[in-house]
Formats: sequence, C-alpha cells, structure tokens
Amino acid sequence: MFKKNRNETPIPSPEEASQPTPTRSQAAQAGISQVGLGQPGLKGLGSPLTSPTPVHVSSTATRTLVVGRGITVQGAIEEAEKLIVEGTVETSTIVARELIVAHGGTFRGNAEVETVDLAGTIDGTLHVRGSLVVQTTGRLLGRAECHRLQVEDGGQITGQMEMITAPRPGEIDQYATPNGEHGVIGTIDETAQAEEIEDIIVEES
Repeated sequence: MFKKNRNETPIPSPEEASQPTPTRSQAAQAGISQVGLGQPGLKGLGSPLTSPTPVHVSSTATRTLVVGRGITVQGAIEEAEKLIVEGTVETSTIVARELIVAHGGTFRGNAEVETVDLAGTIDGTLHVRGSLVVQTTGRLLGRAECHRLQVEDGGQITGQMEMITAPRPGEIDQYATPNGEHGVIGTIDETAQAEEIEDIIVEES
C-alpha cells in the first residue's frame, strides 16, 4: 500500500554505524591509496617510485675512488685523482695525485703519484714525486723512489728505496730548497725499519 521513496537515504544498520571511517594512517597501513582522503596528488603505497634525480658532481671536485674492506679490484684504474685502498687493489699502473692505503688494505702494482700515506701494505713499484709516509702498521715491499720519506716507529721497508735528488725531464722540482739543494739524498736496500733510517728523514724549514 505504501511505496518506498527511491531518493530516501537508507538508514545504516547498528553494525555498519559502529564502523569508523579509516584515517589517513590506517589507510596507509592497509595499502589504500591516499588520493581522495583530503590530500590530493598523493600516490598510494602500491604506486611505483619515481627515479631519483641524478647527482651532478662539480668539475672542480676531486675524483676519489674508495675500495672498501673485503673488496678486490683488478685491472686498470684511470682518471682517479685520489685512491683510498681499504681492501685489495691489483693493477699494472696507476697515475694519481694521492694514494692512501689504510690499515688492512693492500696495493699491488705500479703507481706514479704525488703523495703516499701507507698504513697497510704496498707490493710493487712506486714513483712518488712528493712525500712518502710509512705509518706504524705500514709495510712497503718492492721498489720505491720519492723526494721525501717519513717512517714512523714500527713501519717497514723491504726492498730498494731511492731518494729523488733531481726532477725528471719535464718535472718541476718543487721540493728543492731556496739555494737549489734538495731535501734528502740516500739509498736504502734490503730491509729497514724506522730506527735504521731516521738519519734520512729531513724536515725542511
């Protein structure tokens, strides 16, 4: 006898009325897209991540290569201004500005560098245009030549060590003293430790 009004809003049952509207945090935990929950433009958790913006390194930054602990690198290393070895590097030749071998690190091969800071092991041939520092835990095997040498107590040199007394052709002798003399002169053969070569460690004024 009575017809139901189709436009009439249905009255929810007591069970339906007791269910709260999900909050943004609850929706996120359930994997529901947050679009339409009051923050337009947000993507749901199931949407793909956007690609990160590429990082552009300034051309003036030092090109540094770090070989971490437990990592072994074999082959040529090019265009690295600073090489830090915490693991193992085996290379035929490397030309760089700085070579740092940390305690526990090993470098095998030939290197032509400006400075060397050795706390690990170097086995090969070194041509150091500047200073070579062998720290307490450092071991140098093979042959090396440098302008200045500093060996801390406990540091070891096994092989041939030559002190550069004149620059190579085309090199500028920036380590010469004002009167034209050079900082250190000497040759070390076989095995030497810090106490045996203190006489050739020269601190320029």
